[in-house]
Amino acid sequence: MDKIKVLLAPIGVFLLCTLLGYAISYLIFIVIDGELKLNKIVSKAVLILLIISIYPTMRWLKYSKEDIGFNEKPVFLKQFKQGFIVGILTLLPVLVTLYLLDINMLKESADWSLFTISKRLIVAVFLASLISLAEEPLFRGVLLTSMVRKIGLWAGVGISSLSYAALHFIKPKMVIPYQQVDFFANFKQLGMDALQHLFNPDNLPAFAALFMVGSFLAIARQKMGLGLGFCIGCHAAWVTQIKMSKRYFQANPDSEWVWLTSPYDGIIGPLVAFWMFSLIIIYLLYSKQIKTIV
Repeated sequence: MDKIKVLLAPIGVFLLCTLLGYAISYLIFIVIDGELKLNKIVSKAVLILLIISIYPTMRWLKYSKEDIGFNEKPVFLKQFKQGFIVGILTLLPVLVTLYLLDINMLKESADWSLFTISKRLIVAVFLASLISLAEEPLFRGVLLTSMVRKIGLWAGVGISSLSYAALHFIKPKMVIPYQQVDFFANFKQLGMDALQHLFNPDNLPAFAALFMVGSFLAIARQKMGLGLGFCIGCHAAWVTQIKMSKRYFQANPDSEWVWLTSPYDGIIGPLVAFWMFSLIIIYLLYSKQIKTIV
């Protein structure tokens, strides 16, 4: 019964947040007379509600902040710094490879002044940290902890990573004019649109890459025994580099290696999936070898 409860809890929380998110988004959309796109409001509202749901879900499952990976402030900050460094070291080779293979090209029109680069870097780190602080407690915190405790390490890693990857694609992109807004009809339309993106074969390379990213963080959290601070730092470093890369580089559609990326953001794709998979395998082989020696 406990296993069923743990397995169904994330699905139930997600569905509840989705329903509430749409209802709230619909009201906001009406109040602001359609000044913002309904699909954008829905995506942000659902994510915010999922973040808010972390605390009541912890209480329901009787988890403390230590249970989901939060350490004392000095330890957390130290792990955040370590994770940020690891995040830079693990994604930078990918970005360099994309440039060397002529998949990404420098934007000549970009402002390359030191002041502008510094300002954009600070903003990127800040936004990336906010995104990581929102997503990591949810996926590598509550969800991963629940799954590992009830169904085992590797099943927990797999389910939490699948959920993490799926959330990036369950986002409606359909734009509905203000004059055509109808609560129930639009809810159905946006829901079908979101599911269509989730199961779109063209998104499979990016989905696989995000799954491997989620697996890397989950293994760092559980197998390496690192805290949530490390995962947040690592995640923040990746997002920062992606944001800066999109600012100063552009995709080259004529490159013969363009298939190594995907249309999702021009960076993640087969190359990232293979690279992260390789890092996971190297760690697992290394840790097994260390245990053998010891």
